[in-house]
Amino acid sequence: MALVDISDLTIGFGADETKPPVVDGVDISIGKGEIVALVGESGSGKSMTALSIVGLLPERGRVRAGRVLFEGEDLLAFDEAGLRSVRGARIGMIFQEPMTSLNPVLTVGEQLVEALIVHEGLSKAESRKRAVAMLERTGIDHAERRLRQYPHEFSGGMRQRVMIAMMMALKPALLIADEPTTALDVTIQAQILDLLREMVRDLDTSLLLITHDMGVVAEMADRVVVMRNGQVVEHGECRSIFAAPQAEYTRKLLAAVPTLDDPTRTTTAASFGSEVLRLADVSRSFGGGGLFSRQAPLKAVDGVTLSVQAGETLALVGESGSGKSTLGRLAMRLETPDHGWVMVSGKDITRLSGRGLRRMRRAIQMIFQDPYASLDPRFSIGRTIAEPMILEGSVPRSVVRERVGALLERAGLSAAMAARMPHELSGGQRQRVAIARALAVNPQIIVADEPTSALDVSVQAKILDLMIELQEADSLAYLFITHDLAVVRRIAHRVAVMRKGRIVELGAAADVLERPIHPYTRALIAAAPVPDPARRRERRHGMPETEGAAAGHPGEWRAVGDQHWVLA
Repeated sequence: MALVDISDLTIGFGADETKPPVVDGVDISIGKGEIVALVGESGSGKSMTALSIVGLLPERGRVRAGRVLFEGEDLLAFDEAGLRSVRGARIGMIFQEPMTSLNPVLTVGEQLVEALIVHEGLSKAESRKRAVAMLERTGIDHAERRLRQYPHEFSGGMRQRVMIAMMMALKPALLIADEPTTALDVTIQAQILDLLREMVRDLDTSLLLITHDMGVVAEMADRVVVMRNGQVVEHGECRSIFAAPQAEYTRKLLAAVPTLDDPTRTTTAASFGSEVLRLADVSRSFGGGGLFSRQAPLKAVDGVTLSVQAGETLALVGESGSGKSTLGRLAMRLETPDHGWVMVSGKDITRLSGRGLRRMRRAIQMIFQDPYASLDPRFSIGRTIAEPMILEGSVPRSVVRERVGALLERAGLSAAMAARMPHELSGGQRQRVAIARALAVNPQIIVADEPTSALDVSVQAKILDLMIELQEADSLAYLFITHDLAVVRRIAHRVAVMRKGRIVELGAAADVLERPIHPYTRALIAAAPVPDPARRRERRHGMPETEGAAAGHPGEWRAVGDQHWVLA
């Protein structure tokens, strides 16, 4: 008998049952010790299906029909007290952002101990001892001291480890992981996936893995369930789904996945135009250095020199905390460098401020990771795109509306969408609006900070195609900041690998990705999930030991090929 047997599950919103359901007649089974991946685009019904198992549907969500059998009992018939007895103790859940699950005002130790006392009935001393053991098992150093820290003192990957430690301590029969690695770097993602796999193996736990990352699916799943528009369109053994997908939607989903085997954009340097951005020996530190401070300043960017030419895409890759985003903000002059200078279109903007800086920002614009956070929710789409043109004053007000419509159409949207509000658009549509806004003042270079990491693979592919199309039409330059190496391969001409504030390898995309020299670059590539179950790896190598420049030694650049450089 299956551990979980979902049959004919139908979920809608509100009392009006004539409205189309968001989950429509779904059948899913999960065996003991089995990993089942639930995949599909945003809005396909994946998360709603999972939330129905533990009775955590949104306030207006209603199960209209079906059964959710867990260990032979229908969870849909349980009252709230019954569901509470199952949640945590028998069914655990890990969300995409662990800060939504961890209480910010309680220490990590208090939360781990409380869970063990409530669900396992252990004493406080026994609970604390097991909590320390679980943190150590998930690879968290100095576990005893870490118990006294608060969630905000942990990195995203560390917080996700805390959630996994909590689940391991409770030993649930079923673990539901909803996009547990989407916001994490490839190296941290690899470690989290290894932990989940270890938990399934050692505790005989079943795992329902919800994700849109087909590389993660290929690495982890025994079986795959593909959903679209609230319905299951295909299900089967993982290798079979990847090797011979039967549904047209599954084929399109897999075709949209960028891989490290894709061809790189091979354009010679002579094909590009003049230099539009140069960062010369730029450094930026944060914190410390005060009169009463005992801590040394944190060097987020340490003596970086980079240049980007018209029509070129330079990808900046590295883990969280490597300094990528800080470098992007320095290029935009949203941060002022402590040392060095920033040149945009041949003009030094390092010490500019006020009107002079605003004028120079016409040449350099930015696209952020989360378009919803970067769009004013009170402004219509039309006003959002029109605002930079009005502030800049180069477009007569009489033609602003016409220009807004043209920009929307150029970004692949309808001009009629100018009247809509941000919350009325999908994630992909909002990112297209962000691109249209960036184009409004005819920039020469765009700094794109993780612009596709939060998007489904099919939407991501369309956004990347749009960016390439715009670049080829207008010779736009991109400084493309990302941790997704497959995306880098698809869009970048050159790659700069950043670690602990310094560039450790720089060269053509094909050279860096196919013939990496620096140990850190090799470790990043080895950690990237491959969307092919036949190439699944049980364990991945961790990061190399701190060395050379990363350890404080200045290091020296060494040429290892034509325009391929490594910091030794």
